[in-house]
Amino acid sequence: MTGRKKRSQSAESEISPVDLEDLMTPEEAAAYLRVKVQTLAEWRSGRGQATIPYIRLGRRIRYKRSEIKKYIEDNTHLYTIEY
Repeated sequence: MTGRKKRSQSAESEISPVDLEDLMTPEEAAAYLRVKVQTLAEWRSGRGQATIPYIRLGRRIRYKRSEIKKYIEDNTHLYTIEY
């Protein structure tokens, strides 16, 4: 035995590589939405109309790809009268 502790199975299942791959930087999210990075910053500050949930990791900002897709779905309209 090398003296290293074995990680518990529950600790490994809390964060999977798929979860980490789902996170996008503001630059990636802006490119995906075809908006400027500054626009995302304005939305985060509450100055914009959009509300996309984001994650703060220290000083870093990340967006879940699934939340961006949900935002697009929630803001898809057939007629202008809908909003």
